[in-house]
Amino acid sequence: MVVYDKNGASRGQLHMQLDFGGTKWSLAEDSGKLWTRIGASQSGAMDVRGTQVGIKGQPPGRLPQIVLVLSNIPEGGNANAGTGKIVAASDQSLSDGFVYWTCEEPTLSPIRQAMMAVLKDCVPVPVISSDDPLFKKLTGYNTQMLLDNFWEPENKNPPWPEGKRPPKNTTFTTCNLTLGCLAVKLGARLGKRVGKWLSAGVLQLDWAGKDVPGSWIPSSSGGTPKVGDFYSKPDGAQVFGHVGTIGEITEQGNWTAVDGGQGGYVSANKKDFIKRVNRGKLEPSRMNGWIDIDKYFA
Repeated sequence: MVVYDKNGASRGQLHMQLDFGGTKWSLAEDSGKLWTRIGASQSGAMDVRGTQVGIKGQPPGRLPQIVLVLSNIPEGGNANAGTGKIVAASDQSLSDGFVYWTCEEPTLSPIRQAMMAVLKDCVPVPVISSDDPLFKKLTGYNTQMLLDNFWEPENKNPPWPEGKRPPKNTTFTTCNLTLGCLAVKLGARLGKRVGKWLSAGVLQLDWAGKDVPGSWIPSSSGGTPKVGDFYSKPDGAQVFGHVGTIGEITEQGNWTAVDGGQGGYVSANKKDFIKRVNRGKLEPSRMNGWIDIDKYFA
């Protein structure tokens, strides 16, 4: 964004990243000198109200407050430029000044670009049923195999050999198998070996952090996952109850997951599904954490 003082004179440019999922902002390293004339803090909270975003900073000697209000922030994701007003600044010549901002499209890392290609190839449609050959290709199971191995092993035809019949498990779904397969396919595309825990598709996803120390990011870190990361969240009373892949994050901070296990013996009439699921506002605090694929596959 270009910064102008209250007399309309240009004072330079700022580069700032807005995180709508965590309602936080942070300053690029090349913008510190100019920004200190407005606020001292290098990051902080945002106050999002419709198409306006209040940037909370801390001018020297003052409490944190809104120092900059950006207008025309796109609700529908169509606008890429707008204006803003400097409402408080340590440099009085900048108070009541204004800015002209433009939106730079975030560039995905090569690893995340590869993950997007894997998702496009493996999950090309919004819903894949366990009756669909694509489902078996991705998880190793189809509906009949789920019935025979988990949901109704007593009804297998021909029957299981004596002493070989697996225990009945009507809660089994394929969320973890889907994640494990996607991880392996990403590794193959990148020419990287996938460790035993991530390739196994463990439901307790923090174990995959043992493959590559530092790749598991707990939600308590205060960070925010990115597109392509593998996430874990509770499911009812089960703390490590569900895993999936972050397929999209919009400018407004909403996200879509690419998840297996979107059916089940009871809830979906004896079928399982892989779906692209709109999960609303991205709130990392509601997750256990995630595998940062940039760190895992570096």
